[in-house]
Amino acid sequence: MEENKYNNELTLTEIINFAKDYFKTFLKFSPLIALAGLLLGGYFYYKEISKPYVYTASLKFMLNTDESSGGGGLLGQFGGLLGSTSDDPNLKRMEGLMKTKKIIKTVLFTKVKLNGKEDFLANHYIDEFKMHDTWKEAENEKLANFYFTSTDFENFDRLNNGISNGIHNKIVNFTEDGELMAAHLRSEFDDSGSGIIDVWFSSSSEAFSYQFLKTFFDVLSNYYVERTIEKQRSTFNLVRQRTDSLKKALASKEYQIANFKDSNKGIFRSKSLLNINDLQRESNFLSTMYAQSLNSLESARLALQVQTPYINALEEPMYPIGKSTKKERRKAILGAFIGCILMTIVVLGIKLIRYVLDKERAKEALRQQNKMVI
Repeated sequence: MEENKYNNELTLTEIINFAKDYFKTFLKFSPLIALAGLLLGGYFYYKEISKPYVYTASLKFMLNTDESSGGGGLLGQFGGLLGSTSDDPNLKRMEGLMKTKKIIKTVLFTKVKLNGKEDFLANHYIDEFKMHDTWKEAENEKLANFYFTSTDFENFDRLNNGISNGIHNKIVNFTEDGELMAAHLRSEFDDSGSGIIDVWFSSSSEAFSYQFLKTFFDVLSNYYVERTIEKQRSTFNLVRQRTDSLKKALASKEYQIANFKDSNKGIFRSKSLLNINDLQRESNFLSTMYAQSLNSLESARLALQVQTPYINALEEPMYPIGKSTKKERRKAILGAFIGCILMTIVVLGIKLIRYVLDKERAKEALRQQNKMVI
């Protein structure tokens, strides 16, 4: 029992001595630890101040999702592309529609004036985000002076399609050092049933963020409305064409009757009466058909108006666009803390390894000594 007590006291003594030794080591190497913190803190500070400012343009609009007014006509064609937090299926599908290549590429290949130059937004993207420099660094001479020249993105060749797909992917899923936004283009749907949608576009170019979001809203709203009323518009056009044909046929028949009467100067023989009666019956039939067609045309026009959805812009992007704030002081402190912790772990880790090795050597020496005594 006395031996166990002695061993416990010895163990506690070793722990205290071990801690003192480590503390002395920490003090001895504290300048090195402080230097590591200073260097990593400086690196974090430089990295933060050298990052470009991020300009986030915002847009708020209202989507008519009333089924009776045709809110689901377009979106039903797209099934479940992507979900949202809302229970409204139109809003769920709208989120997926907003990021499809059809919409994004239509925006990218719309001409806008930026920095005094009118060109496709895709070409402005190449200039604003210095893609030519990236291609030069990769020694890709084929792309040294590359710009898009056609809007027909659905029939691009391999090169044009590859670059346009790359730009689309960056806009939808772009990250820069994990610090920008989760994507250039982000959206948030109000799940209260109001149909209000918030959209943000972030980039390091204020002008590009503004122009992209404005063009995006125009393209999205026009595409949505046109596809929603596509069936009703087609029906309306068919009824209108038939109405116009009946109108022309009726006018032609009435002209034949009038011409026949003028030719016979009001004097009709039995055979002539048969002809005029036939013309009159055809005219009456066409007149009845024309009246019915007019009613159908009015019904088709009303259906088109009722089915036409609306997307109302509540808040459009405006200059000046808010930019991100840089947290250089916070980053410097964080870097210094991480640097000090890492260097402390390295120093004390090396000390621990040496301690274990020295102890093993001592045990080995003691074993060798015992062998010699035996």
